[in-house]
Amino acid sequence: MRIRKFILFAIFVFISFSLFPQTLFTYGNKEVSKQEFLRSFNKSLQLSSSRVVALKEYLPLYIHYKLKVQAGYDEELDKNSSFQLEASNYKQQLAENFINEEANEKNLVQEAFERSKKDIAVQQIFIPFGKDTLAASKQIQSAYQQLKTGKSFDALVERYATDEETKKSKGDLGFITVFNLPYEIENIIYGLAPQHFSFPYKSKYGYHIFKNIEQRPSAGKRKVAQILLAFAPNSNQGEKNKLAGLADSLYQLIQSGQSFEQLATQFNTDHTSALKNGILPEIGVGEYAIEFEEKVFSLKHINDVTKPFATSYGYHIVKLLEMIPAAKTVDDKLKAAVENSDRLAYSKQQLIKKWMIKTNYCKGNYDETALQQFIDSAIYKRSISANKKIKDSTILFSFSKQKFTVHDFVKFVRIKNIVSPASQLLKEFTENSSTAYYSSHLEEYNPEFKQQLSEFNDANVLFAAMDKHVWGKAAEDSAGLKKYYDAHQRTYVWNPSVAALVITAKNKSMINEVAERIKQRPADWKIIAGSYGESVIGDSGRYEMEHLPVQQKIKMEKGFLSAVEKASNEESYSFIYVIDIFPDKAQRSFEESRGMVMNDYQKVVEEKWIDELKKKYPVKVDDAIWKTIQ
Repeated sequence: MRIRKFILFAIFVFISFSLFPQTLFTYGNKEVSKQEFLRSFNKSLQLSSSRVVALKEYLPLYIHYKLKVQAGYDEELDKNSSFQLEASNYKQQLAENFINEEANEKNLVQEAFERSKKDIAVQQIFIPFGKDTLAASKQIQSAYQQLKTGKSFDALVERYATDEETKKSKGDLGFITVFNLPYEIENIIYGLAPQHFSFPYKSKYGYHIFKNIEQRPSAGKRKVAQILLAFAPNSNQGEKNKLAGLADSLYQLIQSGQSFEQLATQFNTDHTSALKNGILPEIGVGEYAIEFEEKVFSLKHINDVTKPFATSYGYHIVKLLEMIPAAKTVDDKLKAAVENSDRLAYSKQQLIKKWMIKTNYCKGNYDETALQQFIDSAIYKRSISANKKIKDSTILFSFSKQKFTVHDFVKFVRIKNIVSPASQLLKEFTENSSTAYYSSHLEEYNPEFKQQLSEFNDANVLFAAMDKHVWGKAAEDSAGLKKYYDAHQRTYVWNPSVAALVITAKNKSMINEVAERIKQRPADWKIIAGSYGESVIGDSGRYEMEHLPVQQKIKMEKGFLSAVEKASNEESYSFIYVIDIFPDKAQRSFEESRGMVMNDYQKVVEEKWIDELKKKYPVKVDDAIWKTIQ
């Protein structure tokens, strides 16, 4: 029995030891756990030797890091206004990323990508609410039941249509693709098989039944130019006929070889595109009138031109400039489109109830009728009369650390400037406030967010502390720099080197031209480079042979001109021209060594500062815990 109790006790001790943070080292009155150290080590892990050696090298570096950061906080460097602004902006951006991730942005992007692969031709039965929403509801249900019995969709569109245009088009919306319609409607349509129709859908305008007429692989986008001869307001048929004649004449000129671009500039009544030779922004499916899109997407070859055709805007002649296929992979453009569309907002909307629970949302105790009256006065901008039941200070709801009052709600209503029932406005205000509160307190609910935010702030404090105690201090200590140089002169020598021009240009033909001119007149290199404006950059200096900014081997020979070399990471070209040579080692002057001296002297200043910090914050490593890491 005693053995059993001993074993249970040992297990309990082992579990407790494993679960609770184990302090690896202390500095001053601060503790750093084994888990924190290993998390940082594994993040920065770049093993050039064994893990044991890497751990031993990393421990003093991490201790020094914690000392410097602590010094920065103790000196309140994080209270600086620019620091606070940067921290606030980063927190806001980081919170947005985390909330987008929580709203399944990755899945939404993938879903949008899959949907972008096909276009769907859509037809709809639409019954507007009108003055009698109940009658509209009965009509849509009747239409739906008739469809289920096999009644023609076209016939029902014509029967229930309230305008001649819908009857004429038989409810045809043309082809649509991802992002064309509200996300809820897009979900319905992309959930339909060809020739199938949806359940009735209620929008804020009325009731809809959608049908998938057909679907096809994505047509992608088109880059086109157009000549538009627009109808004047209230133009008669005679005026339209004159435009039709002009459109035919222009088309004949294009066919005979006249420049489309010149004609577009001269005759286009769309002044915006006329200034760009008639070129329109990229055209995708579901963005323009059906008859216009049909003509645009009917063009199959670059430089094909449509015959003149009419829309409600006027007569058009369109030229195909480029066929842009649908994206083959998920890209940043698609991700941005998802973030700017209503689908991400829709997904976040589904999370609000969860966030309200997390943030301890609590509804206030108030008279709803009195609130309605109070808010009506605010909406219609009448003076708000005294109300015994509702005051500016009345609490409508609260979260863990914040209360929202009638005063806050009134401000929201007046900013919105929308006439709506108070209950609807209050719902929107509550949801907006819940989202904002959750976002601004995310570190309380998401450990990973808290960790990243802390790391960012620590890094900024470290930078400020290093600038104050090391970089700035070393830069200002001119006497110390010179003294350090004098004591270490032998360290700062020139290896075999050359004085050279380094010339860079944006394109190959230009750099070849510059190289030829400089070869003829090297003394005039500044004038030659300057004649090309910002397209050519020239610099001169002394370079050790191994530090020349080109990959090719450079001859140590006066007047040597290297081959033109393309930069590996950008679209630019460079060459080297050797002005003078220094084949032997030589002492660098203080000014020539200044950058290297500064770098070395900073290390001296930093070491001295660390020694001071160790006295201020005594460091003690727990050897027993350290052995469990190794």
